[in-house]
Amino acid sequence: MVSGGMTCIKYLLFSFNLLFALSGIAILTVGAIVHIVYSEYSSFLYTSWQYAPIVLILIGVVIFIVAFFGCCGAVKENHCMIITFSVLLFVILTIELAAGIVGYIRRNEVEYMLENKLNSTMYSYYTNEDIKKSWGVAQHEVRCFIYIGLFIKQNLYL
Repeated sequence: MVSGGMTCIKYLLFSFNLLFALSGIAILTVGAIVHIVYSEYSSFLYTSWQYAPIVLILIGVVIFIVAFFGCCGAVKENHCMIITFSVLLFVILTIELAAGIVGYIRRNEVEYMLENKLNSTMYSYYTNEDIKKSWGVAQHEVRCFIYIGLFIKQNLYL
């Protein structure tokens, strides 16, 4: 009876870690796609925000490695791997909670930062080709000029 219950727990742990590994791959993929697709908009971001997709890629790799420890530990019933997995999982949970709290607290700052950066790039529109290209891509993608009201208020015209 006990061995049957342990077998069930073993396969449940393996299944959850497989889902955990797939979520790591998904985060890695999202980071790569964001890095590739939105690299044309780098002129609109402060330098520190341009590294966000790379951070997502690294987080995806770390989650995948932790899930690998969990899968191997469950299949091989290796006590050391399961302990390593548990510690790493606790660290990831703590970091995720901290990141979620910080993200929630600073959500308005991101919008404010983006609006300020977009406005400041307009002053360099005619002198900086990268900014001109980024605005061209943005206008083409959105099919309109979203921030025209902001620029009219500041007497900026394209």
